[in-house]
Amino acid sequence: MELLGIVPLPVAVQAAAFATVAGEVALVRTVRALLGGVPAQGVFVAAAEPLVAAARSCLDSVGLSAVQVLTAEAPGTRRQCLATATEDGG
Repeated sequence: MELLGIVPLPVAVQAAAFATVAGEVALVRTVRALLGGVPAQGVFVAAAEPLVAAARSCLDSVGLSAVQVLTAEAPGTRRQCLATATEDGG
């Protein structure tokens, strides 16, 4: 699978990632913006372990179940999320 876009989801951004912006969860808005014509299989959300279930549920609830959610190593920093996506997703 070809990696086309990464949404890092470290623990530090939990509140912002799941906040509602203009009637839509920020994570969903970000993923939709990346998709813009790109196959969903090429966009990865690389999340800290405590956020994986919430990210998956959030994406599934709006029909974005084809977007893969990867689990970053603890403690789930931004760097670890990006490394997970490039190693496991790319």
